[in-house]
Order: sequence, then structure tokens, then C-alpha cells
Amino acid sequence: MRVVIIGCGRVGAGLASILVERGDTVTVIDKDPKAFDRLGEDFAGRTVEGIGFDRDVLEAAGLGRADALVAVTSGDNSNVVAARVARDAYRVPRVIARIHDPRRAAIYEELGVVTVSSVAWALRKVVDYLEHRTLKDEGTFAHRPEHRRDGGRGHRRRRGQPGGEPAGQAPLLGAEGRGAREQPEEHLAVH
Repeated sequence: MRVVIIGCGRVGAGLASILVERGDTVTVIDKDPKAFDRLGEDFAGRTVEGIGFDRDVLEAAGLGRADALVAVTSGDNSNVVAARVARDAYRVPRVIARIHDPRRAAIYEELGVVTVSSVAWALRKVVDYLEHRTLKDEGTFAHRPEHRRDGGRGHRRRRGQPGGEPAGQAPLLGAEGRGAREQPEEHLAVH
């Protein structure tokens, strides 16, 4: 696949490296030539310096022959403009724009631009962890007495006693009444 990536920050550089590693043809555009340092010396793709929605820059990047464009700059508007130019003027089949403001997603998708929001993803992930997963971090959070359900005593009361829980389990913080349970500590890992 021939992919043009606009923006060589952490996401753009990381995506470029993954795509090149799997055998795709990748061109990365960024207005800051120092940003290309993130790609490393072994990067087998191309780089083009310039503004990601400038037609001359897009031509130099080979957008007319691209199968996909991914706009991941730090600016929502720049990403959407580049995505619309790619889709409407160059008829690129796959166009994706990263946006930081998830409230804009519906507007951009009405314009036919597929969006990815790291903010929306992070919000969903944090809520998921708060409601369904353990909040303990092995070796730090879990072993500080002020954060343990047993007050730092290292043991739990038996079932049927006030505060008693089944062996190896304690209610998930903030989940009382919802039946959520932590896994025994030997199975915990925060990723």
C-alpha cells in the first residue's frame, strides 16, 4: 500500500515505522525538518518538508498515486483540510484525520472525513478501567496502606464479617454495589 502521512510527531513517526516495517511504501510530510529525526536513520520511506495541505507539497509526496492518507499533525483543522483535499481533489481511497477535539468528530464525519480521536479513546479507556478493572499498580499503588481496602493490614476479614470478601478478592474501588471484583494480586498487571 502507498501511504502518505502528514505530521511526523510521535504518532506519525510511529505509524510510518510500522507501515514501512510491514512493507508499505510510505512518505511522511512535516513542516519542521527536525521532526524527521524521529524516524531514525534506517527509515526506508520518503520525507517531504512542507505544509501538509499545500498542493505542491502533496504532489511532491506522490498523493496522486497514494492508496491512503493519514493526517496526524497537532492541528485538527489542518488535518481535516488535508484529508478533504486528499479525498476530493486526489480521490485517495482511504483518508483518516486525527482530531484532538472529539466534539468535532461528528461534524467532520458528516463532511465524509474518517476521524480518530486520541482524546475520546483515552476518555473511554479511563472510564473502562475505573468501572471494570483494577486500579492497582504492582509495587506502588497496591502496597500503600492508605489505598488498600484492608487499611494496610495485609489480610482481609472473612466473608460474612463487615468488609469481608472472598479470599484473594476485594471490591474494586468505586464499584460498590456493581459487583465488580479485583483479580488476585498475582494476576495484576497495569499496561
